[in-house]
Amino acid sequence: AHPCPPPGPGADRPGRPSHYVTTVSAGNAIHRSCHARARAADRSHPRAPKGEWEGARLRNGRVECNAVLPLLGATIQGGDGTDSFPLAAAEAALADHQSAVASVLGARPKHPLWTTLHDLRLLLLRIAHGEALAADCGGGSLTSNCALFVHMLRLAEVFLANGGGPEGAGAGPPAARHVRCLGGAFVLALDVLRGGGRAATAGLGSAAADAAVMAGICALLVGDAHPEDDGASSSEDEGGAGDADMSVGHAPDTTHANLWQAHRADFLAGLVRCAGRRHAAGATDSGCLTGRTAARKRSRSFVEWDPDARRPPPGERGGAADDDDAGPRATAASPPLAAADGGRRAALRPMVTLFAVLDTLAEGYTGGLPTDRVAPLAEALVEVVERCQRQGNMRDLLVAAGVGMGEERMLAELTGSAGYGTAAALCF
Repeated sequence: AHPCPPPGPGADRPGRPSHYVTTVSAGNAIHRSCHARARAADRSHPRAPKGEWEGARLRNGRVECNAVLPLLGATIQGGDGTDSFPLAAAEAALADHQSAVASVLGARPKHPLWTTLHDLRLLLLRIAHGEALAADCGGGSLTSNCALFVHMLRLAEVFLANGGGPEGAGAGPPAARHVRCLGGAFVLALDVLRGGGRAATAGLGSAAADAAVMAGICALLVGDAHPEDDGASSSEDEGGAGDADMSVGHAPDTTHANLWQAHRADFLAGLVRCAGRRHAAGATDSGCLTGRTAARKRSRSFVEWDPDARRPPPGERGGAADDDDAGPRATAASPPLAAADGGRRAALRPMVTLFAVLDTLAEGYTGGLPTDRVAPLAEALVEVVERCQRQGNMRDLLVAAGVGMGEERMLAELTGSAGYGTAAALCF
């Protein structure tokens, strides 16, 4: 886990944390009790005592590490005993993990739920940008980090069921309600922007674009839950959330994808708007690159695009790019216009990949996901990411990502001219 400054526009507004945590993993598992015994043995070694993470690095295939992430099963309390996690052990493991996060940040996070969600958001951006995830700690692959994403989504689910975090009524329930409402509020904001009028302000457009990635994650996490169904709210009404159970109140096969599936086109439009905001702000990466990761910025599967490559003639285009309603076709552009067009396509590329990842999660992630289903879902995510990264142009990428919006229509959406009114155009 490493501290990370806020990436892109809108992330450093007053009142928001100025730094977040970004976590990567090589996927090496160890039982918590084994780690505790090894830590004690390292510290008490008579000839060569070692610190906790120095010894852990040796047992972790010489991959740097500074935290142990709890891998929680389908149930935390109860269950059939085959895929459950004792409540006391879960609380102790989560407390250790949050202490490690606090050590990285230099302060204990107020809301573990939001810290985890921002960690998910940053990992998703890093994967979408094709950044070399192994550069941070000397190990780890796309597969291990896709599995990490699924495990962290499960961790966020536990925090959400517990009202937002272990702090209790003072911090948890409002954070949980915020998460439960964000996806629906995002969809409503896009409806307002489409309708125009006095409510469709530039500020609303900017906020919707900034929230697009997080809204997509929250939509998968809470599905079609309503605020009045929030278990944290009932706990608060009965005298606080301090006694909240850490078990997740969803049946294992209950899908979380209802909100995403119902408003899939809205989330795509929001991610395109987010790409426009980031492009206007000059953001070309996830914002998590450090001095030692900048030397190897891209993963090996990432195919660089030629920004000066000309688009094929209309008769040679196919798939998602052949959209008769996409507006005027591009003609032979002057070099400055062609460069600007290439820049917009480059800005769209990570968001299209990110959309494909969220779409795959919508199909495969369920509440209380059993541990034996994490690896297949991670492999499906890897396949989607690598397929998107192999595409040599936007037209092929849209087809690979399963995006129905044509290339010209998407570029028009990015620049705010796809029928969303003047206020929406001001977002970029």
